[in-house]
Amino acid sequence: MSRPDIPENIPALFKHGTEIPEAPPSKQDFTALKNEAKRVVKRITTIIGEHRHASEPLGIEFYSEDIRSVLSALRDHARGGPGLPVPGARDEIHAHVLNRLFEELVE
Repeated sequence: MSRPDIPENIPALFKHGTEIPEAPPSKQDFTALKNEAKRVVKRITTIIGEHRHASEPLGIEFYSEDIRSVLSALRDHARGGPGLPVPGARDEIHAHVLNRLFEELVE
């Protein structure tokens, strides 16, 4: 296929019909995926629990909306956004605790 704005001596990046990759030949092992998801959820829960415990001496109590704010910031970060600062902070110390939790979960 020739285009007027591309010279003929420049080869095509893709051959016609190869733009969409073929499906993998074998089926995925969903048991392994389920076990991996359980492991990840357990690790995230542990990290959140550690931050909740560490924030108690600062007078910061974690509520469900705090966790939702951090997870929302993580989704924003996964889509290419900055993710920080985590929305919903009540004061500077609370903002620091939420942002630190976000940063650890990103790591």
